[in-house]
Amino acid sequence: MPTLRDRVTNLREGAIRTLGGVTGEELRLLRAKQDALDAAIHAGPWWFNDQHLIRELDTGTWAYLQQQQEYEVITSFGGSTTQDAYERERMREVEYSRYLYRWDTTGWSLITITTDFSIGQQAKLIPADTDMQKLWQDFVSSPDNDVVFGHENLIRISDKVLADGEVFFILFVSEVSGEVQVRYLPTEEITAIAHAPHDRYKAVLYQRTWTEDISRKQNTLWYPDWRATKQDIQDTLKAAGNETQTVELVTDDPELRERGTSIKIIHMRLRDIGERGWPLLSRSRPWCNAYANFLQNRVTLSKAVATFIDDVEIKGGQRAISDYVRSAQSSLKTGDDFVDRNPPPVAGSEWVHNQQSKRQRMPLTTGAGDAATDGMTIVAQAGAGARIPAMWLGRSDSTQNRATAEVTMLPSLMFWTNYAELWGSCFRSMLEVLAMAKEGGDKPINRDRLAAEFSTQQPLQLDLKTFCEVLNGLLDTQVFDLETVRRLVVMRPEWGFDDPDKALDDIAKRIETMQQEEEKAAEEAAKAAADAAAKQGTPPGAGQPPANASPGAATQVPASGKAAESIRESQARMDEAAILAAYQIVQRL
Repeated sequence: MPTLRDRVTNLREGAIRTLGGVTGEELRLLRAKQDALDAAIHAGPWWFNDQHLIRELDTGTWAYLQQQQEYEVITSFGGSTTQDAYERERMREVEYSRYLYRWDTTGWSLITITTDFSIGQQAKLIPADTDMQKLWQDFVSSPDNDVVFGHENLIRISDKVLADGEVFFILFVSEVSGEVQVRYLPTEEITAIAHAPHDRYKAVLYQRTWTEDISRKQNTLWYPDWRATKQDIQDTLKAAGNETQTVELVTDDPELRERGTSIKIIHMRLRDIGERGWPLLSRSRPWCNAYANFLQNRVTLSKAVATFIDDVEIKGGQRAISDYVRSAQSSLKTGDDFVDRNPPPVAGSEWVHNQQSKRQRMPLTTGAGDAATDGMTIVAQAGAGARIPAMWLGRSDSTQNRATAEVTMLPSLMFWTNYAELWGSCFRSMLEVLAMAKEGGDKPINRDRLAAEFSTQQPLQLDLKTFCEVLNGLLDTQVFDLETVRRLVVMRPEWGFDDPDKALDDIAKRIETMQQEEEKAAEEAAKAAADAAAKQGTPPGAGQPPANASPGAATQVPASGKAAESIRESQARMDEAAILAAYQIVQRL
């Protein structure tokens, strides 16, 4: 009969034969790898990327390995071009950025604060030309374009621009009616950009690759840039040579040709030295991860310290200590019974002892003072990547006083202003496409007619009352001319004027009517005073106001006309002091 040793040996040999010759050491390593994978899956943050691979997002080692891999690709060890490596690195940053936007409080705050303080509550393009104003207003108020210009949708697109680094607006231009519809494409659908021959900075065509929702069919088409002419497209395709055999232009779509619809792309991207936009969080990502890990470690430490530990001192030798441990220990530890005969005391119980023992609680300190400074340094680095100070990221203790806070905000204000102007530039490009569609053809439009102001209601801008007081001072010192001040007044979003020029005309008419009514009232008052003086024998002019009295000081003239109606509607949304200050400016104009 085989012994136990023989049975174990036979079992091991059978297992090795079954596993194809795997040795015990290899089997041990395989089990260790399996345990590590299980731990990573169950304990670490993970998700599936587009290639259906598990990817851990606690990315210190992962990012380093990826950079090393891309270095090999860049040096042609992987058989790919530098541009391919650049694009893979950019798309990886886009994936990270989207994850931080959804799950990380710091990353989400960096993006949403930038949107809220740049686009604000109202983002308007106000052309100077009257015809352009109507054209633009019809465009943005069209229900077909609400997917872009609706307030909620515009905020969402801004967050997407900051998270992805870019967005592609696609405009469908009807060559029959001149109407334009606008949509937008995500960054992953534009897979290549073709430039004009001998001009690397002039984009002509964009390659779009996407999968249809229902049929799951993959399509690839080339879309023209909004500034590209037919000649530019022909020159670009001619320079490509034999490669044009595989190029399929969206302009060749028979259905679009039948409807007389052309398509143009406007590429909006964040500031970067490359041709594609990189996410706002690409510089802050490592510090966002470090700060999240830092806070999680602090939570773990606080939880561990919160478990009370007592220091008990016993007079005597090892026997006395062993007796105390045995008396305080659970019977489940020392006995075979399944019932604890010596359970721990409930919370708040009294501790009774003699002079042979001394008990004191261990300190509960966690080094919070040093940790506050360390955490502030980390979150400040995360905020620096988006020009946002630490005091806006939950660390109000980083600011000593109001003066420091105001100076600290200057870079943020400049960054938000530049980002808002990026939207203004994009809107002006859309306005030019609208004007070209209205005029018919690809002929350029007079640039003077395309002049437009981009206005936003930002949370940090001056309130209406302070703004009006500043304008009062500028009028007194003659820093601005009247035309500039008029436009500054009517462009304030609180008034709700969609057509500033029309509002200025209405205000001018109202002021003229007010002056006429004031003069008429003054004449009637003077006549009434003269009649009263004649009856009472008082010298004429004794009861009249001084010659230097301001007109209308004693008479409140009601507003009239369409401008007055708009102002009365705006009054319900503004405080009385701001209304009075604005009314004084309008009177002076």
